Amino acid sequence: MRTAGTTALCDVATFRVYLPSSRFHAAHQRAPLADKIIEGWGTKAGGLLDNDRADETIFRELQTDDAEAVLALLTSMTRTDYFHRFFTADPIDMRSTVDFIVHSDDGSGAIGAFDRGRLIGVANYSALESTRMAEIALVVDHHHQHHGIGTELLDRLAQLATTHGIEEFIAEVLAENSSALQLVFDTKWPVSAHRSGEVVRFGINLVNRTNPRRSV
Repeated sequence: MRTAGTTALCDVATFRVYLPSSRFHAAHQRAPLADKIIEGWGTKAGGLLDNDRADETIFRELQTDDAEAVLALLTSMTRTDYFHRFFTADPIDMRSTVDFIVHSDDGSGAIGAFDRGRLIGVANYSALESTRMAEIALVVDHHHQHHGIGTELLDRLAQLATTHGIEEFIAEVLAENSSALQLVFDTKWPVSAHRSGEVVRFGINLVNRTNPRRSV
């Protein structure tokens, strides 16, 4: 996924939930799931896995002291994860990205997932100026994907953001990134979607919770 901000959100298949910056553009193959979701959210693709690992993970709000742990997580991404995260294969200023993620104030914040003291996932939001909307980003370590951690991160991020007045999350996802699409599709909140070329833009309404909880 990508956002209009500096960071990115989601690739769930390898279980990253990325929202890369709108600065990055690339050509991608079509994914049937993207069309299926946009047509009315009527069909849920199968393959959801258990969330036992999420039950054993510690989740907490990240601080600036967590910068090195976030850097280690981001620099351990596979090439595919990196591309889905940033919409580019070119090197980026990773340190600035990390600083952006761990910066916390009324308009931004991040939640980390820890397994035996090691950061294995992070989700962050950044509010859009003069709105109650925020761009989001999420990544889960390759070896800890498909166990509900991304779902839990998104849930806790929403809890944090709503305490600061955020009412809607915004995300852009590559149409080829079926796992990220599925993560958003399975969220507990009402979701709107619009496809433009190979990018699907989502709005996640945090005011109402109408969908049953599911995990990817």
